[in-house]
Amino acid sequence: MMKYFLALLTLLLSSLFNSAIADGGVLLNQTRVIFLETDKNTKATIQNRSNNTYLIKVNALISPDSLEKAPFLVNPPLFRMEPQSQNTVVIVPNQIKHLPKDRESVFYLSFLAIPSIPKEGLSEESDNYSQVSFGLQMVIKLFYRPESIIKGVNSSASQLTFQQKGDVLVVNNPTAYFQTFSSLKVNGQQIDNQNNGMMVAPFSEIKYHINQNAKEVTWRVVNDFGGESREYHYLMSHTEKK
Repeated sequence: MMKYFLALLTLLLSSLFNSAIADGGVLLNQTRVIFLETDKNTKATIQNRSNNTYLIKVNALISPDSLEKAPFLVNPPLFRMEPQSQNTVVIVPNQIKHLPKDRESVFYLSFLAIPSIPKEGLSEESDNYSQVSFGLQMVIKLFYRPESIIKGVNSSASQLTFQQKGDVLVVNNPTAYFQTFSSLKVNGQQIDNQNNGMMVAPFSEIKYHINQNAKEVTWRVVNDFGGESREYHYLMSHTEKK
């Protein structure tokens, strides 16, 4: 009986979710937010292109799978979103003095969209009344950029270096910025990044398993606007970029 109930519940939630997607759904206007130390605040925009009403809950978090709050406040943190509407939240700093001054810091903005579910004629007092609410969570990165490094971001992606150690490609990021690959290829083939992800922290390295002798590495990174940078090339045999 329990298995049947769970299967039915899964089907119901899937149907509701697919319905929201079918008529446009809820989406964010950006994939990342850059907060400069010189900013008093910055903004993020969410759209409801569906015909449903949603309750939106927004948090700034330390990590995408944590409930620990980041040193930023979001206003409003909770609001009702009408069908075919757009809302903007304002992000303000809160106790950011302890953040590093020589490199970026990364946090996460979590948007939880909870759709309203029609009661279909049943009152809350009815013995047969039950209601299931589920949320669609959208998470984007929030980068904090100190004033001392604001001007160097445009050339930073070209400064990455690469080294092969056996069957491992070591990517070194000597810059003060997080570098997020939108594409990373060895000898023209996209590498497997399932285990390590595609973001390299400032002044650090990340390792990828490869099964070939690397001659050339090509890459693109995600820029401040969520788009792609130009393609960069690194010749392993001559250890130079072009």
